[in-house]
Amino acid sequence: MAARVRFLHCGGFQFDSPAWEGPEEWASLRNQDLWQTFEAVLALCRSEKIDLLFLTGDLFEQEYVRKETVDRVVRTLAKLDETRIFITPGERDPLVNTSAYRLALWPNKVHIFSKGINSVKIPTLNVTVYGAGWTAYRQDGPFLDGFQTKEDGTLQLMLLHAVVDPIENLNKFIPIIPEQIAASGLDYLALGHKEEWSGIQQAGETFWADCGSPEARSFRESGPHGVLLGEIGEERGSTKFEFRELGQRRYVEKALLVQADMEGLAAKLLAETSISEQQRDLFRIKLSGAIREGDEAAVQSLQKLLADKFRYLEIISSDGRLSESGSKVVTTVEGRTENGDGNGLPTLKQVFSANMQERLVAESAEKLKHWELVQKIGLAALGQGREDDEEKGCHRMLDFLLELFYDFKTPSTLKADNRQGIMEVWVSEDSFRYHIRRQFIQQGDEREGSSTLVIEDETGKTVSLPDSMTLGEYLFGVKIESFLQGGVVEWPERNEEDNFYQRVRNLRQGGDERFSLTKVRASIAGAQKRVNDQRESMVLVKAEYDALRHDWESAHRQQEEKRVCLIEIKNLQEREKILAESLAAAAKLQDRLAVLTQNPDYRELRQLQGELARLEDSYLKSELNLRTLTCESRVDWAMIESLREECKEWAFVQDQVGRLAAITKIRAQEIKETDILLHTSGYQGLEEDADQRLRRVEEDRDAAQEELDKLILTKHEIEEIQSKVKNERARLHELEVMTEVTDAVKTKIADRERHLTQWQNSKVGSLLDRACQEQFGGKSIGERLSFRLAQDYQNYQVSNYKEFQSKLQEFHERRQRVERLHAELERLQANVNREEKLHKIVNSHTKILNQAYAATKTANLSAWLNGWQDYIRKIHRLQQSREALQLEIVKQQMEEDKMAACAEQLQLKLENWGTPATNREEVLAEVLKVAKQLRIKEETEKEVAVLAKRYRDLLGDRNIEQLAEILEPLAELERESCLSKEERQADLADINKERLEVRRQLKTAEHRLQGSQKYLSLSALEKKIENVKQKWMAYEDLQHALLDVQALLEVSWREWQTKYGKELEREAEWIVNKISSSSTQGTYFSYRMAVAQLALHYTTEAPLFLYVEETKEEQNLWEDILGYLHNLSVSRKVVLVTSDEKLWRRILASDCRLAEKPPQNK
Repeated sequence: MAARVRFLHCGGFQFDSPAWEGPEEWASLRNQDLWQTFEAVLALCRSEKIDLLFLTGDLFEQEYVRKETVDRVVRTLAKLDETRIFITPGERDPLVNTSAYRLALWPNKVHIFSKGINSVKIPTLNVTVYGAGWTAYRQDGPFLDGFQTKEDGTLQLMLLHAVVDPIENLNKFIPIIPEQIAASGLDYLALGHKEEWSGIQQAGETFWADCGSPEARSFRESGPHGVLLGEIGEERGSTKFEFRELGQRRYVEKALLVQADMEGLAAKLLAETSISEQQRDLFRIKLSGAIREGDEAAVQSLQKLLADKFRYLEIISSDGRLSESGSKVVTTVEGRTENGDGNGLPTLKQVFSANMQERLVAESAEKLKHWELVQKIGLAALGQGREDDEEKGCHRMLDFLLELFYDFKTPSTLKADNRQGIMEVWVSEDSFRYHIRRQFIQQGDEREGSSTLVIEDETGKTVSLPDSMTLGEYLFGVKIESFLQGGVVEWPERNEEDNFYQRVRNLRQGGDERFSLTKVRASIAGAQKRVNDQRESMVLVKAEYDALRHDWESAHRQQEEKRVCLIEIKNLQEREKILAESLAAAAKLQDRLAVLTQNPDYRELRQLQGELARLEDSYLKSELNLRTLTCESRVDWAMIESLREECKEWAFVQDQVGRLAAITKIRAQEIKETDILLHTSGYQGLEEDADQRLRRVEEDRDAAQEELDKLILTKHEIEEIQSKVKNERARLHELEVMTEVTDAVKTKIADRERHLTQWQNSKVGSLLDRACQEQFGGKSIGERLSFRLAQDYQNYQVSNYKEFQSKLQEFHERRQRVERLHAELERLQANVNREEKLHKIVNSHTKILNQAYAATKTANLSAWLNGWQDYIRKIHRLQQSREALQLEIVKQQMEEDKMAACAEQLQLKLENWGTPATNREEVLAEVLKVAKQLRIKEETEKEVAVLAKRYRDLLGDRNIEQLAEILEPLAELERESCLSKEERQADLADINKERLEVRRQLKTAEHRLQGSQKYLSLSALEKKIENVKQKWMAYEDLQHALLDVQALLEVSWREWQTKYGKELEREAEWIVNKISSSSTQGTYFSYRMAVAQLALHYTTEAPLFLYVEETKEEQNLWEDILGYLHNLSVSRKVVLVTSDEKLWRRILASDCRLAEKPPQNK
């Protein structure tokens, strides 16, 4: 049994899923990345010698998976020879009727778990693997409820597609709780479902982990992605885990603070990332900080700086929105909060939005759509909480102040209806009073404004400001940025008591006077009621969906059966066609074999035909050579005819000389090569009996080595004998007293024992012994004899004669054994003493043999002897070749003499023909060339005549071309003719039998195809299913979303009350005490000022605006309010704006910091 088991845990590949965050063109690239990661997992299994591979669900995306994808996965997994594979179907690929796992035939080493926990025991690894798969799109029941392993001595492992106590997944998952894991008795629990690696967890004695997905799919999955390698042994504490990151690309999200120097920001980002990361990974940059409208161009320049550096880059604002100017550029951020304050005391609505944003960022991709719906419903419900809109007057006031003090064009000032107007402002500060007059005049399509500033003191001078300074900077000492961050408090236009009471309640509940939490709750409750009213109709929709789904599964199954049936029919038709062709080929082959049997000499005819063709070519070539020679030379046919016999004789002799010369040359080359081989063989110079001597050397070496090997046993034997001698000597020493026993002593004791026996047995002795005792009173003779014998036995340490004899005999035997052992020891020691001599023999003889082997490049004596025999044969063959060469040289010389004699005769004939002496040599050479060609021609004619006669006799009246057309290729027929007739008939019978079976199967398949049930097309059913599914899922999503909106609203309200509500109560109570008013309006002023002051906090540069349209006559209250504002103006700038004449005069009388007179329009 295996002591340790190595496994690899992975899951969540989601093959064919389109859910990749990023541009659409990246989808195919990311799918390739996924396949590379899958191949890397299998390569890791091979390199790490993994015993078990666990795939914990979501291997495929059921809705999108293709059959070719499943086939590819199966083929890839089949390549793992030494690894057992276990798969548990998950939420995205459940083992339903149309499951992706049913689209292919999986190898035997792959086990796919189905419904309910079952196990596979692997005795060779001493492991039991448990698992359970999803068989529906929702979990049927708890996996580990009451589960416990069997204590059978094996390692207990399990794989599941499940989560441990996840609240957010309760609508589909029944969670596993840690107590169930601890009680399971498992050694390791492999889980799958989460996108990110969970780390190694432990519950009780059980380790568990969720491996996460091997590839990140969105920016929400920015952590490491890979697989888990594990090694578990039978001993506690020997478990090892290693998370191996394999993801091809990462989704990297970086948060950067906006700054004026965008080039510096780009340089910082490039410095923090390597070039390989820039080209490999997907980046998202989140910009945080104050981003104004004018900064968007700078952000666009940032993207241009980085566009050619990063393969994929996305720049967004901290709230996650994209700019309207480009899909990957940051948006501008609004500068004012819900309260109209620059920094803002967060309202309940803002806390709700922030919590919603956190959920959207933190949730997984599969939950994002749900939370986007929650956000949409939540924002709509929050919109229902708005009670009125009284901000327009306040906004117009702020816009006019911006234009008056900072020449800032706002939408409201640009859209003013009046073509001309005047606005006057009086400012009181210490001993100074400022009068500002602002006049607007329409100039074409634009309105031009001009301002004058008069200081009303004792001088009454007019102030002229520098062009770079605005009135606001001169009067307030702050720039427009701080001015815009100021807080705004607008007094309600409606002065009813109930209105102020409602606003105070809204402020207490959520920090916004125009936001009613009660209305929001009522809106959500109304929506939930309307949704619940539709439950009965939705039950019918769900039933319709289930029915359509069943029809779709049946149609899909029928379509798949039809497809498989069509493939089967096509394969059977192809098989029948092949069998028909085989039968036709077999019949044709039988006919050809019959023709071959009738023409057994066909091969000889073809050989003769080929030889005749070759000879005819040779004949034509010789004729062509003759015509060429007679045309170009000075020899005519008359001369040739007169010299025909001489020429023929010379040509014959020349052929003999050429043949002998070629033979002599070949023989000489063979002798030379053999001589070189003999010289380089290593046997050169050895005596004739070298083989016998070397054989004796090896025999002597082997005999010496054998003796040496025996000496090892001899040494062991000597040690054993020495041990025996030691034992025998020790025993002999115990019998040392017996060395004094001589033959005389032995005889003496025997005689005394005999005398005593005789005396005791004698009657006379008995009478004498009694008489002596009676008369003398001493010892009797018998007693004296016994006493002496007892003394002898005591000396030899025995008790009686029998024991004496036994001990004496043992003494002699042991002494003889010791003597024999000594003799054997001496003999063996003599053999051992020969060890050194034997070693010398072995070493010397081995050296001789190695030298012989090295010289001849052989490995052992057998190869050396083979080489020696080959050497001897080559020497004899060389001697024979030299003798044959001498004979051939003599023959060649004789033929050359004959050829010279023929040449002399030809020269004499040429002289008689009148050939000049100067041309005779040339003419002779040409004559001899012609003679040679004539001889070749005549011999070819003779050979052609013989072969042609043989060919015609064999062929008779047959047509060789027709025979060739039937019998060629002949090799195929000859192979087939080796089979017996019975074997060929048996092959034909098998083919016919198979053909009949194929026809039967074909008819069955066609009948099955015709009888298949007709269903609607899958596309039509899918369209209906999708429509119904959308209705049902929209209902469920809406129901769950309303619950989540309600829960998130309550969480946000409690959070706002804890963080901000109590602080607001304390601040408002302090202001109430300052103004000393317990009226509803006083309470409202206290809460509204508390909100503004908490919003501005310690930002003293930002002004506080109080806008009052009309007030109810409460003189004491407003005096207290103006006094409070006057005191507040010591620490911050306070701007009070009003169109109430009475309040205006009261302000002038109280010498408050800032007031505005109502505009006077012309």
